[in-house]
Amino acid sequence: QSDLGSFLLVIIIVLTGFGIAFMLAFGHDEEGYSTLRMSFLALFEGMLGNLDTSVLHSPSFLGPLLFMAYVVVMIFVVLSMFLSIVDNAYSIVQEEMAEKSQELDPLSRDVLWCLGAPERLFS
Repeated sequence: QSDLGSFLLVIIIVLTGFGIAFMLAFGHDEEGYSTLRMSFLALFEGMLGNLDTSVLHSPSFLGPLLFMAYVVVMIFVVLSMFLSIVDNAYSIVQEEMAEKSQELDPLSRDVLWCLGAPERLFS
């Protein structure tokens, strides 16, 4: 649980930082970035794949630079963090399953007991 909490904290920090940057850079030209809330929501939608690419057509180099930095940080860094958390959880569950594989689960134990019933009756 602490891994997911720290992951959410990193996402909130990164989204807030890029939200402020996009608001300061494009808030006066683009309505989607005019307030911090609108900028935050636009970037969150961008993280889900619906990014407004109108900022890429701005006359300055700042639009493509911020856009590429956002994509690199969110896709590569944050996604790799999430995948490492999932991989860690998978390895923990796999170790627990390996420890429990020595003992039978209750259903298998009951089925084997029932299948062994004729032997017990005649011996």
